[in-house]
Parts: sequence; structure tokens; C-alpha cells
Amino acid sequence: MTEKKLRIALAGNANVGKSLTGESEVLIQREGRWEIARLRDIVEHTLASQPSARLGDSEISTPNSLFVVSLDPETMRAVKAKVSKVLRHRETRRLVRVRTRSGRVVTATRDHNFIVMLNGELRVVEGEHLSPGDRIPILEETPPVPEGISSTKISWDVVERIEEVNPKGEYVYDLVVEGYENFMLANGLFVHNSVIFNQLTGLHQHIGNWPGKTVEKAEGTLHFKGYEIDIIDLPGIYSLSTFSLEELISREYIAVEKPDIVINVVDASVLERNLFFTLQLMELETPMVIALNQM
Repeated sequence: MTEKKLRIALAGNANVGKSLTGESEVLIQREGRWEIARLRDIVEHTLASQPSARLGDSEISTPNSLFVVSLDPETMRAVKAKVSKVLRHRETRRLVRVRTRSGRVVTATRDHNFIVMLNGELRVVEGEHLSPGDRIPILEETPPVPEGISSTKISWDVVERIEEVNPKGEYVYDLVVEGYENFMLANGLFVHNSVIFNQLTGLHQHIGNWPGKTVEKAEGTLHFKGYEIDIIDLPGIYSLSTFSLEELISREYIAVEKPDIVINVVDASVLERNLFFTLQLMELETPMVIALNQM
């Protein structure tokens, strides 16, 4: 039976391309042994030893039995979690360096997600939108045997300073963690990673969205109940009226190629930033689903 075809476009703020510098250290379990390794070394080793794929400007590979420490948001405890993918991509824009009150430091792309506690709820905030005083989860002490890490409670550190810095290397790196979509750095800080496109297609695509870099769409296919659904993840866009390269690409696809449905991903924590684009989509009369994202 021939499947019916459907095209769905994912549109919204820049929400991909999130990665850390290669110097970031991570507590990992590899080949049954816990160790601290640089993120660059973890990713490069996997790319060199396992089959890899290229999606846009990202290189992606599946590690063999690699585990990290993650935060379970339901129990608010640390857990051991499997790394399903590693990736790297080129980075040219300035990064953000976040320093906490306890002296912990992490350097990431400006759109890398951080877990924060806001008004008693866990939220996800891009690095460039962090503010001094934001509270982020940490594990103050790692137990001697990391397998028993679930007995260790999470503490909260306070963001003290955020500054922009130039990238030191050609690439930035990231891990994709099954189930929890976050992992702990060796200094105890937890960082987040999650993209709707990945959940729909099973891929782990990171699309760049910054000046001076080639901007592209990511495409994947979902087969569901007799439908062949093409998922098109567009570069970040805030308005159909502006003329940056990434917004032109998104605008051309939405207004000219006319997908069957647009999923408009809206950051519910800053609604006013998204309403103008949402109203423009309504004027196009394209069927739209509004996804309110509070994490």
C-alpha cells in the first residue's frame, strides 16, 4: 500500500547547534571503568573507532558502551545514563563562559541549554539568556563508587558571571544521552541537550544558526499510520520580515514551498518574543500547531 505523504516544518527560535568546548571534562564510564576525559577526546575517539555519519556540518557517531552521570528531573537525583550519540561541528561565533559562585566554569555555544530552577520549577535556558543569580544543579561530591551515585542529592549553585569569549578550536562537541537529555561535567555541573527534530525522526541533528556560517535545513522521515512524513527542521527564526540568511531560508520554505503543517515551537517563558512570528504564520493561513516549550 502506498503511503500518504505529508510535509511538516519545525519553526521557531534558534534551538540547535548547542555544544561545549572540547576542553570540557566529563565523568564517563567506558569499558566498565569510570574516568574523567575531555569531551574532545571522547568524541574524537568514537568518530575514529566507530562508523560515523555527516548531517549538515555535524559529524555523528554511536559510541560503544559509553555512560555518563545524568540528572533525573523526576527524582532530582543523579543517575547513570547511556550516551546514544556523540557529535562535533565547526564553530566560528563567540562562546559564552559561565562562572558560578562556587568557582565552577563551563564554556558553551550561546544557544547551549542550561538547566535552571525558576520559580520552583525546572526550566531550560540558553546560555546567552542566563542571568547572574540563576540557580543551576550541581553534584557537590562524587561518591567513590559512581554506581552508587543515586544516593547523592543534588545541590544548587548560583550563576555569578557570564562573559563572551572567542572559540579556541575549530570544533565544538556534544553528547546525546538516552532518556534524560543531560549530563554532568567533571566539575559537577549538569548541562542539557534536547531537540524536537531528534525525537520525531530518531536523528540527532544540530543545525547552525549564526553569522558567517553556512545555514541549512535538516530533513528526516517519520513513518506513522500509513503516512510518510517528511520533517524539515528550519534554522532559527524570529520574524518573517527580517533578512538574515537563516531567516531568509526559513521564510522561503514556509512562504514559498508551503509545508502541509508548521509546528511553531514557542518558548513559553518568554512569550512576547514569539508572538509576532506566530501572528505572521497565522496570516499565511498555513495549518499550524503551537508547541509551548517550558523546558
